[in-house]
Amino acid sequence: MQTDFNLHVLDNFLSDEMFFKILNITTSMNWDSMGHTYTEEKIKGKHVWFSREINPNGFIAKDIKNTIKNKSMLVAKEFSLLSFTMATKVKAFPHEDVGNTFENQLILYLDGDTDINKGTGFYVKKNDEFILNTHVGFQKNRAILFKSGMWHSPLLFNANDFTPRISIIAQF
Repeated sequence: MQTDFNLHVLDNFLSDEMFFKILNITTSMNWDSMGHTYTEEKIKGKHVWFSREINPNGFIAKDIKNTIKNKSMLVAKEFSLLSFTMATKVKAFPHEDVGNTFENQLILYLDGDTDINKGTGFYVKKNDEFILNTHVGFQKNRAILFKSGMWHSPLLFNANDFTPRISIIAQF
């Protein structure tokens, strides 16, 4: 399913106080795969990032919900997925996230080298080919809000180093 392009890029998404509070948490975090599995043959069985679940009733979730409400026209009533993620240099793997429990998604960049090549690409699928349509570069405290069903991928394959990108992802 190809969803029409509807994405919003918001810099300085969180308040400085909240951003640095969350960033500090990530410095001592243990990462795991959180049981992520893929069914798509191209990436089946591959771990392309590591994660740590965020308490859906905790202060981070509450602040993100309020910020989405205050800075966009969307409302996050509850999260189907809310996680810290860490990804390093990998090949692009366009994928779409669809489900019955969410309509929207969030990627919030937290840490990593500020490098346009550490951002996210949004694609159009034509037959079996993925064509890069929009590339959003990495910047700390930048949020991307988009409709589920949009083909996207971390664009770390062309990064100048192996410094990981740490983000928060949410489906709501």
